[in-house]
Amino acid sequence: MKVAYALLVLSIALMPLLYVAFGLKLLVIYALIWTDKLLIGLVKPLRLVGVDLSTFAAVLAGMAYGPLAAFVFVLIVYTFLWSLRYLLVPILLPDWPLFVPDRYGVVYASAGIIAGFMAASSFSMIMITAVAAKILIHGTAELLLGKPVRVIQFIGTIVFHALVIIPFGMALV
Repeated sequence: MKVAYALLVLSIALMPLLYVAFGLKLLVIYALIWTDKLLIGLVKPLRLVGVDLSTFAAVLAGMAYGPLAAFVFVLIVYTFLWSLRYLLVPILLPDWPLFVPDRYGVVYASAGIIAGFMAASSFSMIMITAVAAKILIHGTAELLLGKPVRVIQFIGTIVFHALVIIPFGMALV
């Protein structure tokens, strides 16, 4: 557990370092993923109804830094923070080795690729495309793995992004 707390402190200490080294944009992107994985991810009802900030963060990363940089940054940060959540709250066992990128991390990071290639498009079009791709890939992966498709979560994700993320992002970008 000491390692988990040391990694938590490291994850927080990275915030001012990212700001000093790379500026406010990267700090905001990191903070969104941090909030999504370590706070929202621990409150299962929020996750089950589709509350998600990682897609938004990946889209911002893609728009700001391009497809490759966004993919790499989001995949590394997502994987680190997802693993940290399981170390901090070892009640649930992950279905994937810690600190190894999983299918969900690749899906979220792919939103950065989409945004990077669509950077000339409107923010709302980029978000709609990224969320649609995420849901399609997640749903297909769950079907192929024999897991139940989380329809309520997918509908919630669409509603959350339509009512919260897209209006906020349009005002921000």
